[in-house]
Amino acid sequence: MSRRQLFNVVIVVAGTALIGQAAPADDQPQADGPPVFVTIKPVRLKETMTAQGLVAPGRAEDLVCRVSGETAIASIVPEGTHVKQGDLVCQLDATALKDQLTNQQIKTISAQSWYTNAQLTREVAEVAVLEYREGILVQERAALEGQRKLHEFLIKPHQDDLDRMLDAQKRAREAINQGLAKPTPTEILAEISIDDHVRAARHELHQDGYEIKQAEYKIAMLEKYTAPTKIKLLKSDVEKARSDELAKKAAWELETSKERVLTRQIAACRLVAPIDGVVYYASDAAQRAIKRGDKVHERQTIARVVDLKNAPLQIHAKVSPSQVDRLRPGQPAWARIHGQGGTRFPGKIKTVASVPELGGKMSDEDEKVFSVVIELEKNPAETLPGVETELSIVLTRDDAIVLPKKAVSNALDEYQVAVKKPDGGLEWRIVREGASSRSMVEIQEGLKNGESVLINPRGGENSPWPEDSKLEVEDSPAPAKPAGPTR
Repeated sequence: MSRRQLFNVVIVVAGTALIGQAAPADDQPQADGPPVFVTIKPVRLKETMTAQGLVAPGRAEDLVCRVSGETAIASIVPEGTHVKQGDLVCQLDATALKDQLTNQQIKTISAQSWYTNAQLTREVAEVAVLEYREGILVQERAALEGQRKLHEFLIKPHQDDLDRMLDAQKRAREAINQGLAKPTPTEILAEISIDDHVRAARHELHQDGYEIKQAEYKIAMLEKYTAPTKIKLLKSDVEKARSDELAKKAAWELETSKERVLTRQIAACRLVAPIDGVVYYASDAAQRAIKRGDKVHERQTIARVVDLKNAPLQIHAKVSPSQVDRLRPGQPAWARIHGQGGTRFPGKIKTVASVPELGGKMSDEDEKVFSVVIELEKNPAETLPGVETELSIVLTRDDAIVLPKKAVSNALDEYQVAVKKPDGGLEWRIVREGASSRSMVEIQEGLKNGESVLINPRGGENSPWPEDSKLEVEDSPAPAKPAGPTR
């Protein structure tokens, strides 16, 4: 079916006046026989467009497969079933998904255990840093400080002992030197003993100094090198443990997300009615109805729930670019629906597409059409989506100008009329046409009220418009009479 067959136009004109005028001069456009003019008089124009369309639901919700890959239909309610919101419409086979979920849950538990162990390892490493910084390091520093202070304390007693030993040694030597006889063995042993005590006292005094320096050196090494190095090593263990923990956490979260996906996939196997309505099956490109056991893939529409009770039905039609300019939302329309006995159901235009689309099967490949949606005021009983419908769209325009098609010529792809000038001559004038029928055409631009246009200026030339519409004239005046010769 061509685009011209899709959309017919019926124009009704009230009170059009045709008035005979003088014939043109010899050098002007001529018509066969006596010249006849029509005087322009704006009228109220009623245009009725008819189109073929299809019934569509005013409100419908698709049930789409959200399961990844391919799955089978386990069960589905019969087509035409009335359902309530939340009722189960279709159940997809979830057996394989449930098996995957069981295996995935085991992986998730293992990953969580690894993550928990990594957390504990990191916490132990952090405790080791605190233990060394606040415990072991403090103890080591305190031990060295105590050792230094102990030897500082022993210096004075040891110095006193040395002084006493030196004084005793001096007095012993003086007593021996003052004696006339040779020292006795006892005196010799006493002197040796005193010398030994002096050396011991001096050694202990030197040892105290050495121990103090050693303690001070160890404290300096501890604070400058040992403690920072140990702390860094312990912190490095913490960072290693934290990195391992983060890796185990990421692995656990990944397994958890997989488990959540499988859980959602299993839940998506239940397709419930989103609204109250009637269930209609979706069909594939071969118009094969879906049935139990069929394979479906992700994002495939399985069925549709249509609200035929609360939402008004719509009629979807296509119009040509020349027709769409005269359509506006809110304009009245009537629909004759197949199977309703010829009853006309009133409605209004809801939307008019502003972007064209290819005509598809109903028009030539290079032609474009515009989608028009009409919303019915009342839903017909027992009418299903997809039924063919004949539309009538009524347009009215005030101050319209209508001419017989014989008054308009087509030259170089431009529409022209012969307009009578004030001096009685004729001039060609380019006009812009609007709606047309077999015998009459609307002139949208190029003429004004009171001007006279010559009928048949090119002597019976064929009409430039296709004869795919008709024009009716209401209250037509008497036919125009030929005018006398032009002076």
